[in-house]
Amino acid sequence: MKTIYKYKLDDVGEKTIQMPENAVFLSVQVQHGEIGMWFMVDTGNADVSRQFSIVGTGWELPNYPTQYLGTVQKDEGLLVWHIFELTP
Repeated sequence: MKTIYKYKLDDVGEKTIQMPENAVFLSVQVQHGEIGMWFMVDTGNADVSRQFSIVGTGWELPNYPTQYLGTVQKDEGLLVWHIFELTP
């Protein structure tokens, strides 16, 4: 069954998330003070591990291939985070 799932990114740095294989990224936003990523998933697919990184403006970027997903602001714009998926 195809549906949309939200995955929370609660810490800066790198994070591994289990999600159905071939999940399609839709959006990254702040909801209720937390960073969330929305993916279209097929719940019949087996789970795979995907890695993501949250970096602040002026921080060093991960030293391996990434795909930029988006930028979000927290705390009324005091914190600006850039979200990347680490690609194999």
